[in-house]
Amino acid sequence: MAVGTTGTPGVPDAAARRGRYVLMTVPGKTGGIDSVIGYLLAAWPGQPGLPPVRRMCSRGASLAGSPLRLAGLLLRLLIDGIRRRIALVHLNMASRGSTLRKLLVALTAVLVGVPYVLHLHGGGFRGFYAALPSPLRRPVAWLFRRAALVLVLGEGWRGWVADSFELAADRIKVLPNGVPDPRPATAPHRGRQNQPPRLLFLGLLSPRKGVDDLLAALASPALRHSAWHAVLAGDGDAGRVQQQVRQLGLTDRVSIAGWLGPEATRAALADADLFVLPSYAEGLSVALLEAMAWELPVVATPVGAHGEVVEDGETGLLVAPGDVAGLALALARLLADADERQRMGRAARRRFVERFEIGRVLRQLGDGYAEVLAGGRT
Repeated sequence: MAVGTTGTPGVPDAAARRGRYVLMTVPGKTGGIDSVIGYLLAAWPGQPGLPPVRRMCSRGASLAGSPLRLAGLLLRLLIDGIRRRIALVHLNMASRGSTLRKLLVALTAVLVGVPYVLHLHGGGFRGFYAALPSPLRRPVAWLFRRAALVLVLGEGWRGWVADSFELAADRIKVLPNGVPDPRPATAPHRGRQNQPPRLLFLGLLSPRKGVDDLLAALASPALRHSAWHAVLAGDGDAGRVQQQVRQLGLTDRVSIAGWLGPEATRAALADADLFVLPSYAEGLSVALLEAMAWELPVVATPVGAHGEVVEDGETGLLVAPGDVAGLALALARLLADADERQRMGRAARRRFVERFEIGRVLRQLGDGYAEVLAGGRT
């Protein structure tokens, strides 16, 4: 799929005039990275100065189809790279198989003389890299060092990449995830005066996302006798979570919604009073940013870039991963005070507009492209 742009003259725009495009790899499955890329591509045509982008899957929806998808991407890169039609390659990367596939794409890009931008998404990448045997770390280190530019989700990630791969500061750029502004198509979130207040969790229904901790907190004495209703939505083992809900005696107070499409997600955000995501590992949650855009206060853990996004006591509350008692107290504090929920929600909304609205993020990406193309980095 190709997305075209028109705009003011500039380095990326000059690349477009010469018939060159950005080849962007995408995972080809539903998930956080796919959502981020989907938002970027949807906003791409409205951003002046960006060259066209061609989206290609580096893996298939099934294991059997993945080699064919990857082979098609590599063939396109070879053909259009030799014909000098590709300005640069944008590699969206997570851990494990994603890293291996991006190594193959990067090697092909180097072979045909096309610079590549490495965009690190995976919240578990540090642990993945630390667990690799030394011989397998070397090609991963090459992948980072050979990139014209490395994009990371926060300052913590920037420091880790710089230290781990001995990269200069100008080779690494912080590019936070971004989401569209739900206004003016929707009315601003004011909390629908839900009685009882409604908590919303959006994410994989797994221990890694803190679902077990959340249920334990909801069943704790701090919350047992207060009024609330919780909605847990996302992929994962919904049956296991539902069994936990029954065992904890929360059946009447916790709803398991499963995976939600875009419209249902917007409806859930519009109907919520606060957002909770007690993860153990993250890059930068798209759902958390969407909640801030909807003017919701956030209760989260300071993992990945979340500690740089959520201002404790201002836009939400931060608790340590695995701290069930602290999570229960944070939820109880916001459930008991509608005025504080609204104050933090308004502050979260302002922070979203200033830093995480998709147009702002896309302009930062364009600046990074311009640095690569103007500097002739390879």
